[in-house]
Amino acid sequence: SEHFRGPDSAWNWFDLFCLLLSLLDVAFKVAIILLQSQTRSVGWAFTMIKMLRLSRLVRFVRALRFQAFDELKVMIMQFVSGLRVLSWAVFLLCMLVYIVG
Repeated sequence: SEHFRGPDSAWNWFDLFCLLLSLLDVAFKVAIILLQSQTRSVGWAFTMIKMLRLSRLVRFVRALRFQAFDELKVMIMQFVSGLRVLSWAVFLLCMLVYIVG
């Protein structure tokens, strides 16, 4: 099919990956509900659900491909580059406090 081999095939595979992660998240939630009625020690399952919820952040990347979000992409890139400068400023401030204090 042209859907997974065309010019946007990488994005289509990425969409499929996001969909499968969402389905896995729902399956784990159902399993938790079923296990919770049987036993109280399901800490590992809650950890898995938290990991899958973090995977929802991947959906944000999917939205960045639209042209309407070009300004947002620029803002994110500038924020990331500003973090490097901020980390050096914090380091120098800590050194100053250490030397003076």
